[in-house]
Amino acid sequence: MDDFEVVYTFLRFPTYWIIGIIQMVIIGIRLSRKPDEENETERIE
Repeated sequence: MDDFEVVYTFLRFPTYWIIGIIQMVIIGIRLSRKPDEENETERIE
């Protein structure tokens, strides 16, 4: 069980990294395609 938990934890964190990278790519594409919305978002914040 200990080995399984180690492997599960080891595989679990890279999954979060992959999700984070995908989100950053999506955000980057949105900012590149729609700079006007970025300015509006900054004004609201």
